[in-house]
Amino acid sequence: MEFSLKELVQILNGRLYNDENIQVHGVEIDSRRIKKGDVFFAIKREKDGHDYIHDAFNKGAVAFVVERPVNTPFPYIIVDNTFESFLNLAKYARYSFKGTVLGITGSFGKTTTREMLYKVLAKDSKEVFRSEKNFNNIYGVSLTLLNNPYKKGILIVEMGISEKGEMDRLIDIVEPDIGIVTGVGSVHAEGLGDKTAIAEEKVKILKNGGSINADDAVLRKYVGKDIIGFGLNYGTFRPEAFNCSSRGCKFWFNQQEYCLNSFRKGILRNAFGVMSLLVLLGKDIDKIRYLRDFKLLKGRGQILRGKFSVIDDSYNASVESILDGLESLFYLTERKICVLAPMLELGVYEKKMHKEVSSYAAQYCDKVIFIDKKGIYPDNGKSIHVKDINEAYQWLRKHVKADDYIYIKGSHAFNLNELIELLKEEL
Repeated sequence: MEFSLKELVQILNGRLYNDENIQVHGVEIDSRRIKKGDVFFAIKREKDGHDYIHDAFNKGAVAFVVERPVNTPFPYIIVDNTFESFLNLAKYARYSFKGTVLGITGSFGKTTTREMLYKVLAKDSKEVFRSEKNFNNIYGVSLTLLNNPYKKGILIVEMGISEKGEMDRLIDIVEPDIGIVTGVGSVHAEGLGDKTAIAEEKVKILKNGGSINADDAVLRKYVGKDIIGFGLNYGTFRPEAFNCSSRGCKFWFNQQEYCLNSFRKGILRNAFGVMSLLVLLGKDIDKIRYLRDFKLLKGRGQILRGKFSVIDDSYNASVESILDGLESLFYLTERKICVLAPMLELGVYEKKMHKEVSSYAAQYCDKVIFIDKKGIYPDNGKSIHVKDINEAYQWLRKHVKADDYIYIKGSHAFNLNELIELLKEEL
């Protein structure tokens, strides 16, 4: 979204210094991401944005929003609170957008569903914009609204929460016309509570209608007049049949055959979530065929093939996403080695959930490596415990065989992407 400097001052109700007749072409709060023509909001977070104004200036920022005078020849606007001004500007951008806003939330599957939906919608329309990377908190959704280049069309906003009340604030900014809940799990249980409490927070995104993962019994009860269900076993949008192998899944809906190049059941469920949104948008569900060549993102189930294969699911982990990943290994006939790091933010459920994952791993993996120096995962008869990534890598170098599949997953804090990079050199 573009603003003139005078518009920006008026919207923010601030005081302008070093006035110039310029246009602002984008908004940024991180000096490392500044593009030429951006306005930089100096927000006080873990670090004070005012300390990075010089960096933002060197990167090409043409104006600054600050809370105190700064030494720069470029225009700057002084406001009482840069964070609140940033949010108010995001609300203005939402109010100005005349298209449809789709909100996506869930304990798992948000980003993949976002990318799948973007692929099928952007194929036939240029006016489609979506959240970038993992921009799903209050800063991320605001940047998505502010940097959307279109005045109409479709805007896809990923919305993530980790504590009670957070969804209310996101909805106040995003105001989604249509929402989708991809699933609920025990991730962020520390801040949100049990699955029922998590569901109560997530479904707030559906206040104007949308769709919901009906395979989840906790969510299924919300299906009704304005909320449609999707899944593999329950919901209006579910496969009549499906058949998966190491090369992907075939599935049938309305007696039509479709294909995905992933064998993950969770990805197949996401496809039906996308199908439900196509209907709510008044689009042809046959657009789902565009997903035939959909490529999973790095760290989110991408398969790296060579002398052996690595399933890179390393970005993050909830109990439900690990169980889905492990269960999907059933479709592989080759030997399967699973490398798992612990899950975080489970609170009182930590011991129970790691025990459940260990049991699943024994069922679906031929060998299990727990990168778990604290011993959170219990032994399952097929497992070994190692203290770090390097020890896991050395074991794999010694024992992996041609055509093996190595499945890697754990919480983001354990940096399993480093193991992926090491294994790439062996492929």
